[in-house]
Amino acid sequence: MEAEYASAEEPLPVDTGQAPIQVTSPRAQPILDRDQAIEALREKRYEPAIDFFKLGLQDRPNYHSGWSRLGYAQREYAAYLMDSNRDEEAKAQLQDAIVSYGKAVHHTDARYSAEVDYHRSKAFWRLWKLTGSADDLKTALSDAGIAAGTYYEDRFLSWSEYVEGEAKASSA
Repeated sequence: MEAEYASAEEPLPVDTGQAPIQVTSPRAQPILDRDQAIEALREKRYEPAIDFFKLGLQDRPNYHSGWSRLGYAQREYAAYLMDSNRDEEAKAQLQDAIVSYGKAVHHTDARYSAEVDYHRSKAFWRLWKLTGSADDLKTALSDAGIAAGTYYEDRFLSWSEYVEGEAKASSA
């Protein structure tokens, strides 16, 4: 078993005349700080970023921004899973994201609270796309409206209008 893990760390043979490229599993690269976790999200290395945010929340369970970042990572991972036709895994990630956002939504700063409602709305909207549940769409619409009403930002307003259009189209 150890040999399997060791081989993942060995350079792959490359016949380009250049130095071989070291390929490692995304989980094999530990994330040491928030900047690395955010970079991992940009690189679509969702699992180590999720692990990092979860670990940080063990020490700070009331850290709203940590919960928000974890929810974002979970939602983006779910989007990737949906694109890969891994719907059950995506559904689980979206449900986890919704729980994470629920722990972040009570931020005292209206802008950050609205940001969380906006992102949680997107998680419910994606969940609705998977489940077809009218309740998921209703909650997506509600959260989008709360975000748009709590703090004025164009993206909050345009998202709220978009979800409202989706709700009207689905009920027609």
